[in-house]
Amino acid sequence: MEDTREDEVPAISWFQKNLDIVPDAMSQLLKTYSGIQAEDVRHHIVQIREQAWKITPYPCIGRWMFLQLNMSLNPVYPEALRRLQHRAKLLDLGCGLGQDIRKLIHDGAPARDVYGCDASQGLIDADYDLFRDRSTLPNAIIVADAFDSEACMPPGSEAEVDIVAAGSIFHLFGWQEQLEVAERIVGCMRSRPGLLVFGHHLGHVHAGTYPFGLDSGKMIFKHDEASFKRL
Repeated sequence: MEDTREDEVPAISWFQKNLDIVPDAMSQLLKTYSGIQAEDVRHHIVQIREQAWKITPYPCIGRWMFLQLNMSLNPVYPEALRRLQHRAKLLDLGCGLGQDIRKLIHDGAPARDVYGCDASQGLIDADYDLFRDRSTLPNAIIVADAFDSEACMPPGSEAEVDIVAAGSIFHLFGWQEQLEVAERIVGCMRSRPGLLVFGHHLGHVHAGTYPFGLDSGKMIFKHDEASFKRL
C-alpha cells in the first residue's frame, strides 16, 4: 500500500514519501500504550503523518523523525524519569506529536506530572489521534508557544515545573528570540537548586544566522558548542 498518492506528494526536499521502517520502540509504544494492533501500526502512523503534515510541514514530520523518541535517547533521560517518579514535574516545550510524553508515562512517570505545550491546536489534535488517549490524558497538553507566559503552567495548577525538555525548538528562532525562550524556561521553573533542562537542537559547524527553510524571509541562529554556551 502506498503511503500517499503520487499527485499528493509535496515538492519539498525533506518530505519522505514512504515509511520504510517503524522503529521498534515506537511500534511497541503504540501497541502497548495505545492498544493498536500490530498489523495496524504502520497504516495508523501514515494516516496521522498525513494529518500532521497538512498542519505543520516541518522536517520532523516530513522525515518521520517523530518516530525516534529522541528524549529517551538523551543520556539524562533516566535521571529525568527517576525524578518524575519522586513527584517532580516536567514540561515538554514544543512537544509536537507528544511522543516523548507518552514514552515517559509508559516508562513509569506519573501522568499527572508530565505536561506539554505546542503552538498548534491542530498538531495537538493529531497528537491525541496518534496515541488514542484523549479521554485518559485530556489536560496534559495545552496550546501555547514558547513565548507565552502561560506556557509553563500545568493545567489547573499554579506550581512551576522542575524539569524542562526543550527538543528541536531553539533552532527555530534567531538569537534574540532564543534568549527569550531561555528566559521563559527559567521563569517557569521552581526557585531551588538542582533543576534540570535538557534537549537537542540543530547546529552548524560555523555558528551564525541562516535562512529558515520554511520561510525565506525568516532568519534563524544555528549554534556550535561555543555559541550555545554564550547563549
